[in-house]
Formats: sequence, C-alpha cells, structure tokens
Amino acid sequence: MLRAASATFDKPVDNIGTKTIPDYVGYADQHIYTVNIPGCDMPGKVFVGQRQDPFAIGLGVVFDLVMRR
Repeated sequence: MLRAASATFDKPVDNIGTKTIPDYVGYADQHIYTVNIPGCDMPGKVFVGQRQDPFAIGLGVVFDLVMRR
C-alpha cells in the first residue's frame, strides 16, 4: 500500500518477533511512502525502517520469547 506524498515519514517499530507483530511484512508495508524525485517522470518509493537484522543472532526473537508476568 502506498501513501500520498509527504515530507514526514512514520518509522515502524523494529521487527522484534512474531509474538509481538505476527505479520511484520504486512505491518512494514503500511510504511511505504511515495516521493517526488526532481527530474523523474514517475514518483519513487521510500521506506524508513529496519528490513534485515544485521546481527548474527536474532535478538528480537530472543527477547520475543521472554515471558512477562
């Protein structure tokens, strides 16, 4: 889903695991915005947020497994 052009973008929360956000891809897709690029005939798309975990261990998954009481 693309939103209308804007100068301000909302950043989704980081992917911290499926217990917290079961459909992260669907959630993150709601944060794709159209942008006008000077000199281009078509608008571009921008996403401001995490897409891949740069760590060797998925810390989000580890913390997602922690049970709160």
